[in-house]
Amino acid sequence: MSKWINNNLGLKIVSLVLAVITWFYISGELKTKQNRYYPRAPVMQKP
Repeated sequence: MSKWINNNLGLKIVSLVLAVITWFYISGELKTKQNRYYPRAPVMQKP
């Protein structure tokens, strides 16, 4: 088991750091997303 954990330990740490950075970036983007207002197109009524 110890051999499995220590194999490519540096790569695993870099992957974990990148995953955490990506997680915080995406969660921050979702919180700051602004609701955009799209007005409805005018509806033509029959005379």
